[in-house]
Amino acid sequence: KVLQIASVIGREFDLDLLQSVSGKEMAAAACLANLQENDFLLEKQSSPVAQYAFKHSIVRDVAYNSLVQKTRKAMHDRIANYMERLNPERLEEYCDLLAHHYLKGGRTDKALDYLEMTNQKYIRLGALQEAMQSFSEVMRILDTLDSIDFPALDSYRMRLVVDQYYPFLSCFKIREYLELLSRYRANVVSANDPVILTKYFSAVAGCHMYFGNFDEAVPSARRAILTGKEIGHPEFALMAYAILFFS
Repeated sequence: KVLQIASVIGREFDLDLLQSVSGKEMAAAACLANLQENDFLLEKQSSPVAQYAFKHSIVRDVAYNSLVQKTRKAMHDRIANYMERLNPERLEEYCDLLAHHYLKGGRTDKALDYLEMTNQKYIRLGALQEAMQSFSEVMRILDTLDSIDFPALDSYRMRLVVDQYYPFLSCFKIREYLELLSRYRANVVSANDPVILTKYFSAVAGCHMYFGNFDEAVPSARRAILTGKEIGHPEFALMAYAILFFS
């Protein structure tokens, strides 16, 4: 069973998490030693926390697939819960793994929160290709939901979309991004969320500036700056300020 739990955690795992999930500290440690001797696992580091990895991917696959779907689902959810408890100050560091486990565990709401955190982390770090991938993954999941089961669907989608200028820019897909923004314009305006409005019009201004459409870029930039000032967050309209400065 220890090998099965480890297979759900992932290709690599640490002893603390495995013991927390299994609930059998001494048994888990002894079992891991035995699995190492039989060439199933290798120890990657012994301190400060012992970390292990599957030596062969096929061993992990067999162990993982030996679990029935209901058990795997419950185990993924349990692992995510323990990860949150064991590392409350490092959630951003593990947000992609938390998203993975909550998604596999059927906790779509929690998975989406961590996927959004993953997307924002990548944008902040300048890992824009990875940010684009995480954005696509979130949008794919959102497309499978409806507003009855997930009332915050439209708000969540808008909040995510308005932050994607630089990921789309890195992929040379500004035209597609402008089309996406245009598709959500009515929703953004009717929602009247000042933060989303500021980011939205700043992004729209950036897209038009990219194509040299100053007549379209400047009004959007001014609206973004005005809304940003009203809520005391002009930093949400930095691109809008740059556009007005250079236009």
